[in-house]
Parts: sequence; structure tokens; C-alpha cells
Amino acid sequence: MNTLDLVTLSADRAYQGFYAPHFELRIAGEIAPEKAIRDIVQITYSDNIKDIDSVDITLNNWDPENNLHKYIGKTEHKNTGKTQQAKASSPNSLASLFEPGLTPFELRLGYLGNLSLVSTVTITSMEPSFASSGASSLQLRGLNVLHRFRTKQHSEAWVNQKPSTIARKVGGRRLPVRVETPDPLPVEQPIPFIAQDNEHDIDFLLGLARRVGYELYVVPKTKGKPEHLRFEPSNRVVPAQDISLNWGESLIDFKPRLTTANQIAKVTVRGWDRARKKPIKVTVDLKDSEVRRINPDLHRLVEATGGREEITVTEPVFSEADARQRARAIMSDRLKQMVTADGTTIGLPGLRAGSVVEIGSLGASLSGRYFVEKTTHSFSDSGYTTRFTARRESSRRSGS
Repeated sequence: MNTLDLVTLSADRAYQGFYAPHFELRIAGEIAPEKAIRDIVQITYSDNIKDIDSVDITLNNWDPENNLHKYIGKTEHKNTGKTQQAKASSPNSLASLFEPGLTPFELRLGYLGNLSLVSTVTITSMEPSFASSGASSLQLRGLNVLHRFRTKQHSEAWVNQKPSTIARKVGGRRLPVRVETPDPLPVEQPIPFIAQDNEHDIDFLLGLARRVGYELYVVPKTKGKPEHLRFEPSNRVVPAQDISLNWGESLIDFKPRLTTANQIAKVTVRGWDRARKKPIKVTVDLKDSEVRRINPDLHRLVEATGGREEITVTEPVFSEADARQRARAIMSDRLKQMVTADGTTIGLPGLRAGSVVEIGSLGASLSGRYFVEKTTHSFSDSGYTTRFTARRESSRRSGS
């Protein structure tokens, strides 16, 4: 397997040639005890632009030398046969190490000498398995910073505010991390009216992103910059590390799907202008300036299906600008789903939901710039791999 073609960084130099996969787990800022690290069977980190990131850890829960469970469950002392519950106060006990609570866990993945922080989580669940044969195991799950956003529901109305303004205000007042938007901001039309109706802040922001065709995702902590949220159109994402993956070289497997079944050639949004006392009707098609940028080389396939039109009447709009923004979001979202793919590559900590990859050596219709929707990083005795789901948004690099 050839090394990856990383445009802005030599991956072979950065990750020591991918020869020594490595991970590090810190608990409350301290490296986890070596005896706990040795018990880890597998670590899986998953992130998704539509859900909360999670870390799953599988540990060996049985100590054969002392004939007892290490982390959770009944313990039996081999000398006396006496059964008792493991106590956290025992000098050699690990029983309290992974208890669900507020203690932050930091997971770093990568290669020996070059690890990247992928997530900070708190343990939210423990699932022991007391097997009839074989060793007992313990499955832990931790959720990242977004989990802390679902503590209280709020109700609020927003009048004549731009989407980015709303996102920053919600992030600035109630969320434990800030929300960043593009600089400079894209051209945005104010939303005449939108309500947060007894919703958690994160759920409201995710809904707002879908309404205007934006993405909301977590950007991990880096040197000098804390963990934060990004709220922006996916076609404006500037990857910190431009990754190029080619079939036959850096991709272990790749399964793309090209479909025209759900594609539409135009969208008409209807509403009522309460100020002017007249109906609203706005139609957006493939010739629209915003829509033209999404997979332009494949528009001919949409037109070949007969130019199906979709009319949306279920969502309230209060101005022509509001209706046009909603129609563009619907059209763009459909076009982005025209080519989707699942793939696997060697473990890359920088390959995350919200990042951009350039896929090559697959022909004109499938090669191009892909926006990553979710990833699964798996670390075990078999090595370190990254599996990802992505959607094609352009036949070439942005700006080329």
C-alpha cells in the first residue's frame, strides 16, 4: 500500500510511515494506569455531522490470577471462597476508574510519536458481559461535548435574524463551547421568523442547519484553540489538512453509489407574505447560481430523468427571500446525495466528519471532492483503520 498523498503535509513523515499505530487515554488529564491500558481490547471512535460523537471501549473484566472481576461485578477470593462486591477503596481495585459521571476522558489516536486528540468525552454507560464461557468483558460508552448541551429545553422566537447570527447568539449565551461561523460570512437572507419551541439548544441548531443547508459539527481542541462548533455551508469548509485518497493506492475499499431516483430539476416553495397580504411563490432550478455549484457535471443526468418538480407547502415562509433560501437548501441537499460512498483507509486521525477528501482514480462521474458525513476509527490488535461515509459535492477542488 502506498502512502497517502497529503497535499499540505507528508503523511508518511507525519505518521512514521504508519508502522506503529498507537493510542493514549487520559482521565482527568492524567494518563490512564498501565494495567487498565493492557485490558483494553478495542477502541472505536465515531463522529457524525447529524449526531453526538461517541467513544466505545471494550475491556477485559476478569483477573484470572485473583479469580475476580476487575471493574464491575461480584468478586470471589480464591483462598476463602468468600464473595463480595469490589470496593473502590481497595489499593489494587480498578472498580471506580470508569464509573459514569463527569470525569472527562481524552482519547488520542495516531502513530507512535505523533498522536492527535480526537475527542473529549464523559462515560455515560457501562455494559458488563458475564459470559458462560470465556473471559468477562466490559463495554463503555462516552459521549462528547454535545452531550452536555441536552441539559435544559428552551423556548425562544427569532425575528428577522440571519442564520449565522442566530447560531452565534445561541452559542454565546447558553452553550459550554462557542459557535464559530465563516469569516467572511456568506451572503445570507434574514429569516423573518423561526421559533425554538421547548427544544434543547443543540437540537434547535441542528434543525436550523438543515433548514438553510448548513452543517453543524465539532472541531476538536488544538494548540492554542479550544474545542468549538462550526456552523457553515459544507461547500465552504476549508480542511485543516487536504487529504487525497486514490483507489488502488490509499483506499482499502470504496463503495460509491450514484442514483438519480430522488433527484429533482426544480423546487417551488409557496407561502404567504403577511406584510404585503399576497401569496409567495418562488421556483429554483438547476440554473440557480447557488445550485449550479453542487456536482455541476452531473446535472445532465438529472435533466435526463424528465425534470421532476417538487412543490413544498408544509413549511411556513414569510418573504420571497426566505422562500428562495429554503428552495435552494432543498435542491442543494438532493444534489449532494446524488453520489454517496462508504470507504475504508488506513487510520487517519485527521479524517473526521466535516472534513473534505479528494477521491481519485474512479472515473469522471465518481472522482471528485467529497464531504465526510461520518467516520468510525477502530483500534485493536488488528491495527488502526478509519471507515467513512461521504457525499460528492464537486468534480474538482473548490476554486480550481
